[in-house]
Amino acid sequence: MRIEIWADVVCAWAFIGKRRLEKALAGPAGTGAEVVWRPFRIDPTRPTRRFPSRKPGATRWSTPPSGTARRA
Repeated sequence: MRIEIWADVVCAWAFIGKRRLEKALAGPAGTGAEVVWRPFRIDPTRPTRRFPSRKPGATRWSTPPSGTARRA
């Protein structure tokens, strides 16, 4: 049996499905199954390069920029 899976590698739901498929194929029903993974981008308009969300060297708990109020 050949199983073709089209999944986005960064999708959490695809990862959950992958684990469930592996668990199902671990039993006797999975004997002789061939799994073929195919790439699929859920959002093809998203840039391929990741942009940093903070300035280099900044930490999550660093002080906010001047002029902004801190929440109490």
